Amino acid sequence: MLHKLDELGFVAELANVFHTEENAYALLANAKAPVPALRVFRSMAPVNYWRETCETMDRGLMLGGLEALVLASAKLYPGNRAFAEAAAFVRAPAPAAPFAAPVVSPSTSTGPRHAPSSTAPVPLAPSIPTATTAPALVWVHVSDLHFGHGDAKHRVEQERVVAAIVRDAKKMRQAVGVPTFVFVTGDVAFSGKAKQYANASRWLGELTAAVNATAAEVLLVPGNHDVDRDEAKSLTAKVLQEKLWSDERFLDELLSTPIEFEPIWRKQRAYAEFAKPFGAPELSASAPYWSEMRLTPLGSVAIAGLNSSLACFDDRDAPANLVLGATQVHRALARAANDALLIAIHHHPPTWLRDGDNLLNQLQRRPHLDFCGHVHKQGGGVCSPFQGNGMVQFVAGAAHGGTSESTSYSYAWGRLAAHGLDYFPRVWVAARDEFVADSVNFKLGVDDALSREAATLPEPLRNWLLAAVP
Repeated sequence: MLHKLDELGFVAELANVFHTEENAYALLANAKAPVPALRVFRSMAPVNYWRETCETMDRGLMLGGLEALVLASAKLYPGNRAFAEAAAFVRAPAPAAPFAAPVVSPSTSTGPRHAPSSTAPVPLAPSIPTATTAPALVWVHVSDLHFGHGDAKHRVEQERVVAAIVRDAKKMRQAVGVPTFVFVTGDVAFSGKAKQYANASRWLGELTAAVNATAAEVLLVPGNHDVDRDEAKSLTAKVLQEKLWSDERFLDELLSTPIEFEPIWRKQRAYAEFAKPFGAPELSASAPYWSEMRLTPLGSVAIAGLNSSLACFDDRDAPANLVLGATQVHRALARAANDALLIAIHHHPPTWLRDGDNLLNQLQRRPHLDFCGHVHKQGGGVCSPFQGNGMVQFVAGAAHGGTSESTSYSYAWGRLAAHGLDYFPRVWVAARDEFVADSVNFKLGVDDALSREAATLPEPLRNWLLAAVP
């Protein structure tokens, strides 16, 4: 396949894009490149961060099919003839078996956000999955709702979309099961204002009622849009901001002294007040992140709610400026025994964080599920690298975003049980005013799900499942 793509000019054009467009990094991060293609990537990689990306893919975090790289290229650059011809080639029927795909297509993008082209085919998979009576950990995952965003017309569209999520969630609950948790991974509001959270609270009440859950099952973390930037403009906050961005270790100093952290914490007070009625522990300047143990149908699990927006102050929320801090990661994860299932929820994917590798290393050592959002593209993955214990990550798309993203509004369901892992990506179809199975961006199997048998999961998670469900 790689030889044919070279003949079509795809490889040469990809090299050209790499050297002239910042979007190349987003393309690499969103694609699923197999090991053979990494040799091609390295030949185009005179800059260190290209090499680092290849090394990350080598470790198994983003392995998958070459087809996905081609299709991602055509989607990100819809006017590019070489990419379009290559996409037509990989879509054409072929006698060879298709490349195996991971549970979900990776979308931990560290580059600019891109919505799928408006000319993409409309997903028409209407069927609903089948529920299981076996003990299972079931979840709903929504993110990037952005309540309060846009003009009046845009907000009317948002009302339609979030109402459709509620309708779809009610159907999915009957099919998949009552969710153990409803994960909301940040950007609930658009600019961190109390009025925006009032609308979000009402909607979350409707969602929980539709899935037979309560507020206690709703677990939230803040995103960069949950920062009230007006509260981050004081001279003290600006001084702390510059110090924090120049030295990531400074956040650990601030987290150990709540009085000094208070000028930074003010920007998330409205979010913290909004989050109080829901299931996560209350946030404050002395505890801007949370962790707790929960009893589930599969036994006790540890949940860590990480705050990846502590270093967000203005519009410069770039990966070079964002950090969790060793203190937050250590303390939030410390409650989980090494053999207990750890669920981590946070807004920014690890690749958006200066110290994201620290989080990944901590997670890979134990049974885990990782949930995040921010990149406005639904995906994630179950990976099994040659070395290490692998990664299980779910990246939510935007439930509602910018006006150019209306073709990709999405949310997802998931289920972990003795048989393995099932992932149900859902996407908005405006013409039908409803959410459906996302059969355009994913190769769905039985019950409109992407599934992994328990035997194929990373060893720590597999062993935990065997112990939890004999």
